[in-house]
Amino acid sequence: MNRWWNRLEEQHYWFELTGRLDLGKNLHAPKKDDGGREYWSYVLLKEMHEDDLVLHYHKKEKGIVAISQVAKQWSDSSILWSPSKKKKIKPTVRPALMVELKNFKRIRPIIHLDQIRKRNAEIEIILNNLVSKYSAAYFPFAPKSTKRPLSVNEGYGFVVTQEFVDLFPRLSSTFERGFQEPKIIEGVETKTADDKKKKRAKRKVSSAKNEAVELYAVEKAVKYFTQQNYKIERMPRKSFPYDLKATKENVELHVEVKGKSDTGEKVIVSRNEVKHSKENVQNSVFILVHSIKANLTAKGYKASGGKLVVKNPWLLDDSDLDPYTYEYLVKNK
Repeated sequence: MNRWWNRLEEQHYWFELTGRLDLGKNLHAPKKDDGGREYWSYVLLKEMHEDDLVLHYHKKEKGIVAISQVAKQWSDSSILWSPSKKKKIKPTVRPALMVELKNFKRIRPIIHLDQIRKRNAEIEIILNNLVSKYSAAYFPFAPKSTKRPLSVNEGYGFVVTQEFVDLFPRLSSTFERGFQEPKIIEGVETKTADDKKKKRAKRKVSSAKNEAVELYAVEKAVKYFTQQNYKIERMPRKSFPYDLKATKENVELHVEVKGKSDTGEKVIVSRNEVKHSKENVQNSVFILVHSIKANLTAKGYKASGGKLVVKNPWLLDDSDLDPYTYEYLVKNK
């Protein structure tokens, strides 16, 4: 099996294609196909790890209807199974793989097949890029052809990328809102103040899309200073806590650039960036390019638009900083 998803820094989602009535209970598939051979669409269940994210497509509802997470890795099981295209064949009990799930969550309204078909061009690009780079895809959809519209493939388990999820804002926002884990007390579901705090799904960011947005923002910043007759030098990120050095006559500015697809009300700044700005207030500049559009093309993501916000000088106040991680120094006694 070509495990291409291991090269994408976890930017993938497992995909269940099923018509089962007990959707969300688990992922369940025979170990082998009708010919007694391992079938990749079943064996994919062995690749799943705890907390991995899952999409559920239901054949009867014709759409992506729910999301969930893997509770723990696969275990041996048995399943009453009949080939989907051979309904006249009596189901038989077979050795199976089972993956337990948690945090099953319905999507309302669902991501209907008709909506997915409208993104055929982008899906075709995603699929072609996967095949071109990795010679494999394990993708749940076949793009339209001269004989048929975009359709679902035969199989049970598949993989999709972050680029696919990004095509449907309601789907990506459902993951970002996270999961609710209600407490069960004596068989009665109750809600407490703690229950209101949602367990967040690990936010995934398309590296290709994010890189396109960041590079575009830097180019906008370069253009901004070039128009003011500054000489621009791009700084190595691993060595400097800022992106650009802009010089003109006896003025030297250190420019930190951030690019965002959203309105950019919050951006992440590193400890070194904050430290450098505070120690070099008069020559520190912050540029945010927000509301950037990044469209998927055959040559990758193409960024456009965006609005420029300039903070010159960059005066940082601690009240504007919200620490989201801490570095804990453990002292051995």
